[in-house]
Amino acid sequence: MRIAYLASRYPAVSHTFIQREIAGLRDQGVTIDTFAIRRAQPDEVLSRADDAEARATYALLPVRMPGTTVPKS
Repeated sequence: MRIAYLASRYPAVSHTFIQREIAGLRDQGVTIDTFAIRRAQPDEVLSRADDAEARATYALLPVRMPGTTVPKS
């Protein structure tokens, strides 16, 4: 199964419950793709888990070309 999550900004402190839900589904073998309208700001990336999610999340703004990586915060 493959599921996509779309949030206004991800990861974000206000979306901690979403991050836990995604981690739980991934632990069960579900493929999760995360998308955000806006990329998380560096001051919003508070943990290693946030950093991993920020790197794996495709954001519409600012534009990120497919196949490129997000610079480490």
